[in-house]
Amino acid sequence: MTDFNINLTQAPIGARLPRFLQTTQAPTGGGPTYAQDQLNVTPAGGAGVDPTQIQQQLQSQNPADRFRAVVAITNLPPAQAIPLLQMAAQNDNAQVRDLANQALGVMQRMPGATQPATNQPQPTQPQYQPTQPQYQAPAYTPSQAAPVPQFQMPQGQAIAADDVAFMLQMLQTDLSGPNSTQAVQQLGSIAQQHPQHKEAVLNLLLNHVYNTRDSSMPTAIQVLAAMGDQRALPYIEHVYRSTGYAPEVYPVALQAIQAMRGAGAQPGTASVAQNLATPEYIRILELEMKSGGAKGLAAFEQIRATLGADPRAQSPIRQEVLRVMLTHIASSSDGTVAPACALLGAMGTREMDTLRYLDAVRRDPGKGPEANRAAEAAIKQILAMPR
Repeated sequence: MTDFNINLTQAPIGARLPRFLQTTQAPTGGGPTYAQDQLNVTPAGGAGVDPTQIQQQLQSQNPADRFRAVVAITNLPPAQAIPLLQMAAQNDNAQVRDLANQALGVMQRMPGATQPATNQPQPTQPQYQPTQPQYQAPAYTPSQAAPVPQFQMPQGQAIAADDVAFMLQMLQTDLSGPNSTQAVQQLGSIAQQHPQHKEAVLNLLLNHVYNTRDSSMPTAIQVLAAMGDQRALPYIEHVYRSTGYAPEVYPVALQAIQAMRGAGAQPGTASVAQNLATPEYIRILELEMKSGGAKGLAAFEQIRATLGADPRAQSPIRQEVLRVMLTHIASSSDGTVAPACALLGAMGTREMDTLRYLDAVRRDPGKGPEANRAAEAAIKQILAMPR
């Protein structure tokens, strides 16, 4: 199964990592259990682990078996584990290779790593030939991770607490006049100087953002993002999806959405926690993906990251991701169509007539040969999965 930008320290199919490879972050969600994913490896403890049996499991056609076999190897003494890990590091599955290399680095520093194991069979190179079609995504380099956008409150003149009520009334009038930008800045300053009036400032700014399209919009969005109140998020998303705003408004709105969603501008990383990724956020990324090029690929990677390590796992945003991918492969012909087809294959879904959409891409020469091959590989991958 082809995957994109996977957090390799998280077991993809519910497997538990050995203690020395576990991270401090808990997984965002477990994947479903599949009958073909069962693995007969003795639980942690070391005494019941059979190195010969592990060699056989490393040659399994199921990547989950190979991944769990590597986990089982870590229960062996270093002298026994290192040759097996070296063999696993040559595996054709990226997750298996990375986990094996991590474990190998730890084992080689442990006492006894250089002692030869007695009566240890020498591992043989696995001769695994995958039966499932293997599709490699188009070669590209993800953008460098950018810092999470930061928004600072504007610094305005100091206002006495007794004057705040009067100033709010005056600024409410100014918001609809030629000095709207200065009024927005002063509201942000009041929210910072007098936190007890944040609710009043928030209401004024939300009404302003929803009903206005003047030059104060970028400043208003920045102030709302700096306040960090999640109630402002739907309003900013509305701005981003609407027409009629000045061009400079949309980049600011997108940065505010990313900052408030907790995702940051980090394409290609699983930085969007599943409890923060919502259908609204996926729709924002859908608009970005339609732009194509490096920007479209970066948006695709962020959408892929919302599915977690296992694209087959159920999650609240799975159906929205499926809709976005199907709509995209049907309406686009750029370099994002091939990875979108591959993701549909990795998701293993037949919902929403996925196979027919993929078949249409497979037969459409206008999509390009890369997309045609990706669609055909995805169809075969889905058909090979148990229903």
